[in-house]
Amino acid sequence: MPAIATISALKNDPSNRVSPAVSVGSASSVTSVAKISSATKDILTTKGKTDPERYATTGISALSGSHSLQSRLAGPIFVWLATPLLAACLVLLLGPLPALAAPPQEAVFAGGCFWCLEHDLQIVPGVLTAESGYSGGKLANPSYNQVSAGGSGHQESVRVRFDPDRISYAALLIAYWRNIDPLDGGGQFCDRGDSYRAVIFTSGPQQALLAQASAAAVARQLGRAKSALTVQIKPLQRFWPAEQYHQNYAERHGARYGYYRWACGRDRRLQQVWGSTKAAAITPANNAVS
Repeated sequence: MPAIATISALKNDPSNRVSPAVSVGSASSVTSVAKISSATKDILTTKGKTDPERYATTGISALSGSHSLQSRLAGPIFVWLATPLLAACLVLLLGPLPALAAPPQEAVFAGGCFWCLEHDLQIVPGVLTAESGYSGGKLANPSYNQVSAGGSGHQESVRVRFDPDRISYAALLIAYWRNIDPLDGGGQFCDRGDSYRAVIFTSGPQQALLAQASAAAVARQLGRAKSALTVQIKPLQRFWPAEQYHQNYAERHGARYGYYRWACGRDRRLQQVWGSTKAAAITPANNAVS
C-alpha cells in the first residue's frame, strides 16, 4: 500500500528522527520543559493571543524570569544615555550648525522713471531683485498708459527684495535718497506730474519710523528744514507689477536707456543735490545691518 510505505519511509528517514536528548529523559525533565513552555506562553501572549509588542520587547530573556525586566529597562536607558553623547560627537566632527538665514524682505519706492530707479537700486550690494510697477492709487491692475496719463493716483514705483543679513532697510533708504531729488515736488528730473513724484511706501511701523528718521537726517545734511523735503512717506497699500517690457529695461536696452538718462539730466541734477556723497551712497559704515 503506497500510503503505508510513505509513512514508513518518513519514519525511517534519519532527518525526521527525534533527538534522544529530547525524546528520552526522566519525567522531571519533561515536566521542566512543560513549565518553561507554559511560562513563555504566558509572557508572550495576552488573553490567549500572541502579543507582538511583548514578544519584541521581551525576546528570549522571557525564559529566564527576572532577566525580562532588565531587558525592558536596558533599551530605554541606553537610548537616554547615548543620544546626547552622539549629538556631542556630531558637533565635534561637523562643527556647530550654521544659523538659519533671515528671509528676504521687501521695500517699495517711487522716484521718477522706474527704469532708472530700478537700475540704481538693483546694483546696491544686498539687493536681490528690483521690479518696476505701480503703487499709491486705488485703480486695480493699472496699465502704463493709465498711470502716465495722470489721475490714477499711482506712481511709477520699484519693489526691492533684499537680504537683511547683507543690507539693512536703513542702509537701503540711504541708497534711495541718493538717487532722487528730494526737493522736487512736481515730479523727478525731466518727468513731470504726480505719477513721477517721489514716495517711500512703508510696510509696518518699523519701516515707517526708519523712513521718518532718514528724512530728518537728509534734511540736516542738506541744511534744510524737514518740511522742505517733498518726498511723501505713506503706508503701502499694494504694489502692481508693470508690463514685462518695462522690466530690466536698462539691461535689455542699454543704448536707448543710456540716451534717455542723459537727455533727462538725471545724473547732472543728482550731482548738484548730493555732490560727492552721491558716489559714496553705500559705504561699509552705513551698510551695517541694524
